[in-house]
Amino acid sequence: MDGSLKLPLMLIGKSKNPRTLKHVRQLPVYYAASKNAWMTQFLSKKWFLEEFVPRVTKFLQESNRPIEAVLVLDNCSAHFKGGELQTEDGKIWTEFLPPNTTAVVQPMDQNIIQMIKARYRKILMQEIMGRSGDFREHIKNINIKDAIFWVAQSWDYVPADAIRKSWDMLYNPVDCDDEDDLPLSVLQDKLRNISQKILEPRTQDEENDDVEFLKDDDIVERVLNPENDTNIYTGDDSTLPTIEEEGNFSVDVADENESVPVSHEAAINGLNLILRYAEENGWPLSSQFSLRQMRLGIFKTVTGDKSQ
Repeated sequence: MDGSLKLPLMLIGKSKNPRTLKHVRQLPVYYAASKNAWMTQFLSKKWFLEEFVPRVTKFLQESNRPIEAVLVLDNCSAHFKGGELQTEDGKIWTEFLPPNTTAVVQPMDQNIIQMIKARYRKILMQEIMGRSGDFREHIKNINIKDAIFWVAQSWDYVPADAIRKSWDMLYNPVDCDDEDDLPLSVLQDKLRNISQKILEPRTQDEENDDVEFLKDDDIVERVLNPENDTNIYTGDDSTLPTIEEEGNFSVDVADENESVPVSHEAAINGLNLILRYAEENGWPLSSQFSLRQMRLGIFKTVTGDKSQ
């Protein structure tokens, strides 16, 4: 509830072993596969026992807390019902929200999901618009690995304070000894606040105020007339250094004495190569995120995005 433990997101794809993940040693998400890329009761139980329970147990042990936890889930048919989804000793179990109340009381639905989606769209736009050439081709080249790292970056961006605030709809202490004896006026206020929350336009938390998108006219202008934007670099991706079969590679660099400024394209190509090396050799995810954030910073410069 306080955001002190952020588990990796679970991502479900159609392929059990996507080709683009062949050489990736470590993923920033819990990846699973199903025929329709949907959650199933089997995958739900598998995630609970293999991912949730071990990570929560380790967190509680390191925090010197009792091994006891409850997972709050929305009432979805793909989740196990009742007391079926729990550990053998019953100390880590699940509780399900009432039916048809997800939009009102589900904590993650109180802006957290919206923040992740907004951040993901921002990264997507910057990655596409920051590259040279036809943006339609860049869209076609987006793969499952890109989606995995972008959504993981978006989740990593969500601050603990925003998670804490998402529980305000469910957890709002009142000065009353027994919850069953809540005054009618208090219940009326709660219902009134919930009704107002539903009717209000969905807004982003103040921690996500910097997420802005280019206007449609600006995007069209940059795509149709890239020569008018002095920040857009030119050239093709064929200059990307390749790793030879023996494991050696070479990169053409300018003589230091020439003091030639490094172009956007050269910097992006260099980071692409380092990222590939990091993925294939299992670098810590924090280091991979930093490299991707550096590359994203270049894309932001190219597109003229001055937001943080």
